[in-house]
Amino acid sequence: MFMRHLAFTLVMVALTAMLGCGGDDGGGPQAVTGVQITPVKTDLELGHETEIAVTVTGGDSKTLTWYVNNIENGSAELGTISQNSPVTYSAPDVLPYPATVRIKAVSTENDSKADSCDINLKFTKIFVDADNGDDSQGTGCINHPFKTITQGLTIAQRGMTVLVQPGVYDQANGETFSIAIAESISLVGMDWETCIIRGHMDLGYEQAIEMTGRGTVFRKFTVEQGLPVDPEWDVGIFLRAKGGLMDSIRVPERANYSICRFSNTEDMVVQNCYFVIDDGQTMERAFEFEKWNYGAVIRNVEMTGFVQAMNLGGKTDVMIEDCSIIDCEQGIRTCCDNDTTHLAIPDLGGGARGCTGGNFFSGYSNFALVNGTSATIYAKGNTWENIIPVEGIDYENNYGGNVITQ
Repeated sequence: MFMRHLAFTLVMVALTAMLGCGGDDGGGPQAVTGVQITPVKTDLELGHETEIAVTVTGGDSKTLTWYVNNIENGSAELGTISQNSPVTYSAPDVLPYPATVRIKAVSTENDSKADSCDINLKFTKIFVDADNGDDSQGTGCINHPFKTITQGLTIAQRGMTVLVQPGVYDQANGETFSIAIAESISLVGMDWETCIIRGHMDLGYEQAIEMTGRGTVFRKFTVEQGLPVDPEWDVGIFLRAKGGLMDSIRVPERANYSICRFSNTEDMVVQNCYFVIDDGQTMERAFEFEKWNYGAVIRNVEMTGFVQAMNLGGKTDVMIEDCSIIDCEQGIRTCCDNDTTHLAIPDLGGGARGCTGGNFFSGYSNFALVNGTSATIYAKGNTWENIIPVEGIDYENNYGGNVITQ
């Protein structure tokens, strides 16, 4: 009896092994146990794309069905999914409402296994392209840029950046002058030599560019302003903003009055600029300061070919450092506007603003520095034509003030 029972047991064990029952030897289909997308949430600019990382655990099939706001593979209005490796989401060209879309991946083997992520679509960068843009059909995104800076700035809101491709931006291109940069808006060129704003002032306006609001930014352009019909007050760039930045601006062409005019500004910074007029003639000024200007910084600016590189009037405490002032009749001139309560007192090194100096003066036919006020001007740590600068040769006091150079 025992032997018969043992034989039966052995037969059942063998049969079980042959049929693959009672164990997991990998021969049968495996179930999907999870789908995971990373990142969970991200931001994306209109017209751009982003890769989506997905992990499928378990299962023999890794095939997924993708949805954008429950629409399979998305749409032109919501953005689309490309399932090529890697999986990519392409944002639309116009901001949808609401601006956050949900991307969902669902296992085709087991639709209970899915995961999703949210993409917050943003429109913070407006693209402009003189050669390939279109003001009437463009949306301002990277794929459909506007043609003019004027149009880009018209729709720009606070916190937005207008990005300008290489090209000539002038009246023939459709620009309207003056080009005004409003509060908290950045106007940025892709390359300062090939992004050219050609605003010749014989068109009847006073300036090519106006920086008018708090937190404005103007970067990486060549400005060609030309000679105006009425030469009395015309300037290239009019700064009357607070907390703004002008950076990497190149001006190779004469105007009549000044390249940059400061009027009632606070904490404006001008840096890394190249104002070089090399046509053998002189023009008035690279910088003109009038009324009051507090906290201004002029840093690493080259100024060549002016009657005065800088004329400082009104009440200003501008800090000037690491600048090159070459072949100008006068380098920097200060004046008091006939009012001793409104003195221009710049810091050229060692003064109240904490300036380190580093300015280079060369080729001045009059003086590198003229103090036309009763104030004391600090100008330590600079390079003059004389190793130890000499009053009456390198600098002048003509209103009872003083210059400290050592």
